[in-house]
Amino acid sequence: MTSASFRPGRRFALVQTIAVLACLLAFGARADQIDRYVEIQLQRQHIPGLSLVVIRDGRVVKMRGYGLADLELKVPATPDTVFEIGSITKQFTAAAIMRLVEQGKLDVGDPAGKYLPQIPDAWKGVTIRQLLTHTAGIPDYEEVMGYEAYRNPMTTEQVIAFVADKPLDFPPGTKWNYSNTG
Repeated sequence: MTSASFRPGRRFALVQTIAVLACLLAFGARADQIDRYVEIQLQRQHIPGLSLVVIRDGRVVKMRGYGLADLELKVPATPDTVFEIGSITKQFTAAAIMRLVEQGKLDVGDPAGKYLPQIPDAWKGVTIRQLLTHTAGIPDYEEVMGYEAYRNPMTTEQVIAFVADKPLDFPPGTKWNYSNTG
């Protein structure tokens, strides 16, 4: 390329291309570091598999599955793998509720019926605190349904409907019993 053919417009395009390549290479290095870290943690913590997404400024910068989604069938995890997360959602729900308490948007002493008017009348006086601490007395749908509770995913409305006609296990606030329904 001669200096005569290298006009200012082309110079800008070249600088732009070099900048994009530098960004891609820099991301590639970080991606490799993320991959190495995740692979080490899978082995170190005996994690069979996981799906990961890294979002920066509202943009997906990395999305990948690692390890296995199914050990028996040796199915690899993908970014679209759906994992059963079980009761870990309870901690996130409790944290979200406490954020609302901090913001003055609710009080854990409030009855659940204040926020969930569709729940059965017998549950309306149960407080948010009692739901969070498993002292509400609401029957655990998993105990009522048994193994079938794990085989058939249900919506919140279906869970409520399934146990709505069951009596409370005990008066709210008088005992403790782990309840997935609550």
